[in-house]
Amino acid sequence: MQPTVTLPPVRNEDAAPASWPPARQAIAAVGWCSFLAACLASLLFFAFLDPIELAGEPSALSFLWPNRTAAYTVGFLFFWMIAAVAAGLSVYMLHTARRGGGSDGP
Repeated sequence: MQPTVTLPPVRNEDAAPASWPPARQAIAAVGWCSFLAACLASLLFFAFLDPIELAGEPSALSFLWPNRTAAYTVGFLFFWMIAAVAAGLSVYMLHTARRGGGSDGP
């Protein structure tokens, strides 16, 4: 009796790639667009303003940025959060728009 060998299925190279569900696409779009917007905002903001000079004298918020690298990180995360909220609201409004085709506006 010959031993039975099972081979893995052959992948069809001509088959279309699997698409993501709409919710996953929206999350990826919000994440990527907001990341790029935060990169640009950080670049422009910190090109003109030095984070150490912004802090000035020691204040209650000095623990957030003890050095420039920490300030750049906090600033980038702040810009990313703002951009993610804006992009998320845009996606939400697009998905909740009326689908009737008629318009009540001008």
